[in-house]
Amino acid sequence: MEIRELKTFLQAAHAGSFVKAAQSMGYSQAAVTIQIKHLEEELGTVLFDRIGKQTQLTESGRTFQVRAKRILQEIEEAKAEIGNDTIVKGDLRIGTIESIGSVLMPELISKLHEQYPDITVELELDSPQVLLEKLNKNQLDVVYVMEKEIHDTNFIKVMEVREKIEAVVNKNHPFASRESAPLDEIISKEIILTEKGQAYREALEKYLAENDKEVNPFLSIGNTEFIVRYLLDREVVSFLPVFTVKEEMDKGNIVGITVEDFVDGSHPSTMYRQLLYRKDKWVNPQMKAFIDVVQKTEEEKK
Repeated sequence: MEIRELKTFLQAAHAGSFVKAAQSMGYSQAAVTIQIKHLEEELGTVLFDRIGKQTQLTESGRTFQVRAKRILQEIEEAKAEIGNDTIVKGDLRIGTIESIGSVLMPELISKLHEQYPDITVELELDSPQVLLEKLNKNQLDVVYVMEKEIHDTNFIKVMEVREKIEAVVNKNHPFASRESAPLDEIISKEIILTEKGQAYREALEKYLAENDKEVNPFLSIGNTEFIVRYLLDREVVSFLPVFTVKEEMDKGNIVGITVEDFVDGSHPSTMYRQLLYRKDKWVNPQMKAFIDVVQKTEEEKK
């Protein structure tokens, strides 16, 4: 039984396809099939049900999956203990949401690569719910999300930063010359929002529904950069996390509008950027390096 066979087995189990596993690992499909067959012969059992182009773990496969993960983790721990502590290398699986991925991650990954060039990063963008589920299944090493405060005993939270969601317009919008505006007036204008499923949009819509109001954006899109670019040249309103528009705010191109209904400070869309990993996961050197980069970068902003 070889380490590469264990890694191939786990990737095939995760992908649900020998073809996808081969593509992600740089192998031929035949090589993946041979490695899995060798494992099955050595273990004396069938690990996958082959149904057309799809593969699903058998009961034996699911049992072995748990063991294989533990074996590889033990190997990584052993390497870290007896290896050269001055060299941090290996794979790092990071999950984050689109806005953090497009705005904050380029700087973080750049710093990580500059300090630790032997770390190979796999970055996955998805909703907080999906990312936390994958974190719980050990399909990701760390997740960096923006959500309501997460209180889950399955996770260790190493950073939490309060993030305000602003009503924003460009400098030429009629609202830009005003210090504040009532919510009814704001939502009566042309609005562009992030797609449904984003935590801060859901929180805003929930608040509106509770107050017999609703917002009808003419465009919903998951790409925050698109929204920012659209805002710069058009007379529209959006609600966005401040960190996504900070650069344009500093330049004076985008202006935040105080929503009069939220003057008590209880903004319904207040969120928290949170960095988490699974409680029972061994924090390998790659994870430690990334956590350190994120924490130091956040400290520099204060």
